[in-house]
Amino acid sequence: MKKHLLILVAFMLASSNAFAMGHFSLVGGIDYNLNSTTVNTGFGAATAKGGLGFGGGALIGLGVFEIGALYLSKPTTVSFAGIDTTTSTAGIEIPVMYRFGGLTSFGIGGFYDLATSSGGTSNYGITAGPRLGMASGLFFDLRFDYGLKTGNSKDLLALVGYSFGK
Repeated sequence: MKKHLLILVAFMLASSNAFAMGHFSLVGGIDYNLNSTTVNTGFGAATAKGGLGFGGGALIGLGVFEIGALYLSKPTTVSFAGIDTTTSTAGIEIPVMYRFGGLTSFGIGGFYDLATSSGGTSNYGITAGPRLGMASGLFFDLRFDYGLKTGNSKDLLALVGYSFGK
């Protein structure tokens, strides 16, 4: 496994434009938490479902590599005995992606989600998704995050941004 990872990193670094001057982007978007779980408490079933959160941040592209910082809220609704309670945790997600393509591209990489609110837990995992860019600098980004630390969490991010620079 380590050998394959080293070969992949060497391939990415050997790309002719891997560290060419890049761009700075500002983004805003939504985070849809796809997680759902039901627990039998002995007094009835309690169900926790993810919801729709909002956020924004910045991305820096250096050739085919992209790194960023995204502040995202992640709401969860717990239903028990006919009562719904919604709580929200917030975090800063730091994605690192390798992008294939030009204006229209596909990115794959990893992320680290640093919990910034009480009750939240940090997470890390893999992220991937397409981007539709326009010559004006406007772009639409759709990402799927699969968390590996906190129970295989799943999030769908839809970002809209504007890229300054290349």
